[in-house]
Amino acid sequence: MIVCEPNRGDVILAMKIDPTKGLGNVSPAGLDELEDRIRRVADLCRDLRQERAILQKEVAGLLLQIETISDEKRKLERRIDHLIAGRRELHDRVESMLDAIATLEMEVESGSK
Repeated sequence: MIVCEPNRGDVILAMKIDPTKGLGNVSPAGLDELEDRIRRVADLCRDLRQERAILQKEVAGLLLQIETISDEKRKLERRIDHLIAGRRELHDRVESMLDAIATLEMEVESGSK
């Protein structure tokens, strides 16, 4: 049995060996096969570590983008709030002027009669 735990940063290799028999009649071809398997597991672990490092960098970049976008969003929200407040103020001033014009028109009409 061969085990690879890339999250721990090391490679754990384990083989079930009967202690009463030792290695027994292990042929050179069997050792070559085992060596090849071990090499493939080590290569897989190395590749997984490299891929994890790349993905961690991508995640860090994405988190930075999220932070930047969130800051920009807050700035835009404050700007929108300011524009809405200005619009309300302008609306109130226009309403006040329209009321003043209506009052003047009524005074002109009552004065001309």
